[in-house]
Amino acid sequence: MAVTLYCTWKDVQARLSQAGAALKIDDDPSTQADVLAEAAVEVNGYCLLDYTPAALAASDWVRYAARNIAAYLACTRRGNPAPQGVQARYEAAIVALARVQAGAATIPDAARRKTQAPVLSNQRARQWPVNEVKTVEGTSTGTAAGYTQFTDPFDLLDYSI
Repeated sequence: MAVTLYCTWKDVQARLSQAGAALKIDDDPSTQADVLAEAAVEVNGYCLLDYTPAALAASDWVRYAARNIAAYLACTRRGNPAPQGVQARYEAAIVALARVQAGAATIPDAARRKTQAPVLSNQRARQWPVNEVKTVEGTSTGTAAGYTQFTDPFDLLDYSI
């Protein structure tokens, strides 16, 4: 399955410089696609439950996080340590993505999946004689099994004259 890339090699070059990025892949230039895909998979691991790939691809915040991850992956690809600045930005991106995954933060310029939004269903509000909200079982998927139906005592009274 094809992975949606969240940054480009030009983004990595902007982080490492053009010469620095070229030195990281001088043994096999085709690995730049692998580095970008691996960075996208890393972002997906943290965000795909709450966000669609299209929403993530349109986000500048995700692009910057993926760029920092891809720069780190390019630097450490052959077993070399990453420079301190690249390491610090990578760690900051991972911490931010972990906060998004834990629900402590949201991606500021991306819409969450509709399935993650809280919703109410089968609700009927009644304000007389007492404020109450009760669930009406069985209206959305058929009849409910194993539930007792709330019986309103005022519904049982005969008001005919």
